[in-house]
Amino acid sequence: MGRAVHGKESEWKINKAIDKLLHRHFEKKPWLILVDTLLHIANEVGHGVARGEDPVKVLKRSLMKSLKYVPKEVIDVCMKRRKKFLKK
Repeated sequence: MGRAVHGKESEWKINKAIDKLLHRHFEKKPWLILVDTLLHIANEVGHGVARGEDPVKVLKRSLMKSLKYVPKEVIDVCMKRRKKFLKK
């Protein structure tokens, strides 16, 4: 059995996979932004704990990071939907 990898590279690869899987569906299913956010938080906290970091600190850091990006994603989706609605 292979050795578990909990480094930053593994965390980054999983985050990229989450993005690739979900971001293209945000416009039609905006609730996926919440799913995306929760998956990123779970990935980052899981990797942080596996590296021996304090789970509370990792969770706080991940939540703060989410607050930086999620509002922008929501606004982008709303603007795209608004533009499509106005074209009709």
